[in-house]
Formats: sequence, structure tokens, C-alpha cells
Amino acid sequence: MQSVECKLAKIGDEYVGKMNVVANVEIGPMKCQPWLSRASSEEVSMLSLVTFPDPGVDGGHNYCRNPNRDPDGPWCYTGEATGKGLQYCQVPLCFEAYERSAVDGDPAVGYPECLQTEMGKEYVGTVRKTDTGKSCLNWSSMNSSLEIFRDFLGFDQKITYDGHFRFGKAALHQDFCRNPTLMKRPWCFVTHLGDWEHCEISYCPTNPSEINPAKGQNQ
Repeated sequence: MQSVECKLAKIGDEYVGKMNVVANVEIGPMKCQPWLSRASSEEVSMLSLVTFPDPGVDGGHNYCRNPNRDPDGPWCYTGEATGKGLQYCQVPLCFEAYERSAVDGDPAVGYPECLQTEMGKEYVGTVRKTDTGKSCLNWSSMNSSLEIFRDFLGFDQKITYDGHFRFGKAALHQDFCRNPTLMKRPWCFVTHLGDWEHCEISYCPTNPSEINPAKGQNQ
């Protein structure tokens, strides 16, 4: 089982992982500085420590964060010697990092084997059975018969069936529970006639993106 550190969206202001190294094409890997060592800088002086998603920031805290909700995502300071100071961290998006590992047969530990929201549009885990224990069918196997249940299940007729799924291809999601439309929670088809059922998936903890860092992530 592979562990993945990730952010839920590009802004990543909820990220509480352990990444503390940024990549620079000119200089190479650079270690982040502790946030409190830069308390006098303009950016940090305008921030309150309560804006950090962590329960507390001590002198050793040098992990990538986004306390000012920078639209480019989590960042950190890497030192005046670089001439750049602030650097952005290459924290992957959870659904991209996890789904690729799941498709490769090596699902990650932690998010997203849980729900961030009740609707679960973000869910890309590997549950493949319904509330009643029925096995899910492959999403791609339903493509040819979609028209008979499109209106009832909320598939948008303006876009293709594949277009409802992340990465634009239903086959990538195999027979995993998903919510490609706007149902109340993740679901799947259980017959080729269009019968479907919801899936039983637990909710994530308070800080769902706080999961074990990948090997070699930190230095």
C-alpha cells in the first residue's frame, strides 16, 4: 500500500502534510525555513498564526502551507540567499495522485478512501459494493444503454457520458463507487438495465489530507 500526500484543491489551504522541500530548476531542491524565523517578513507579519490549518506552529515548523490563501497553492520560505525567498511547493492534487495509484493496483493509505462531503463528488476511492452488498458494474459497460436512464439519474445531455468522469473516461473508474452526476452520495449501477444503489462510505477525519508522506518526500 502506497502512502500519498496531497491537497484537496489547487489552493491547498487545508494542507497539513509534511512536505518541506521545494524544487528549483536552477538551484535544485531547497529546504523550507521555519515559519517563526520569518515572523518579521511582510507576508508573515500580516498573518495570524490562527490562519494555519495546524493546531499549533512551533519553532521547528517548516512545512509547506498556505496561510494567506495564495491562489497558486502551498508555499514556504527557502532563504534570502536564493534571491527568491518565497517558493511554491509541488503538492499533488489528491484525486490525481490517488486515482493514478488506484488504477495501477496500488491504492493509497488515507484520503480519499473516505468522503469529504455528503454528496461525495470528490470521492475516488476503491469501494465497489453497495449498501446492500451488491457488486458494482463497470461504468464503461453502461455507456451504450445510457439513454434509457439519463434523465432520471441526472446525466447532462450536453456532454458525453465519459465527460461526467474525472480524466474524461469512465473506464478509468472501473467498477468503483462514484458520483458522476448530482446524486445524494456515491453510487453505482448493479444491472445493465440501469438499476443502481448508493454505496456505504465513511467520512474523513477533521484533517483528511494529513496522511503519511511518501518515501523520500522530506529531507
